Amino acid sequence: MYVSAERFLIEWATARFAARVSNEPPSDLQAQLPVIIISRFGGRDVELTIDRADIDVDVYAATWAEADALAMSAMSAFRSELPGVLITVASNSAVVAKVSTISAPSRRPVTDSNLSRSGASYEVRIQAR
Repeated sequence: MYVSAERFLIEWATARFAARVSNEPPSDLQAQLPVIIISRFGGRDVELTIDRADIDVDVYAATWAEADALAMSAMSAFRSELPGVLITVASNSAVVAKVSTISAPSRRPVTDSNLSRSGASYEVRIQAR
């Protein structure tokens, strides 16, 4: 009945953005820039057919300006393009009902001084079909 919000969002973002998209940073992160990391950190199901997935979106780039610009572009796409999208993962289908911003894009810490990171969190409501 439920679809994997994380798997769907990675597939969608891979087709949407000119960046490497995954649920974890690649071992050669600097060579792959820009990189978008999409990971689910929780959520809830208010009703049996509605999954409210809490999603982190982290953008890694060579400069803060690049990371911030791509994170802002991702926020616009998540909020304006995702609602209404039909999802099919394996044999399950659903529709994105709503996307809300939990925490807007902001600078996040990195251990490598040659990288910049901007991250945001969203609640993605998915209605099973």
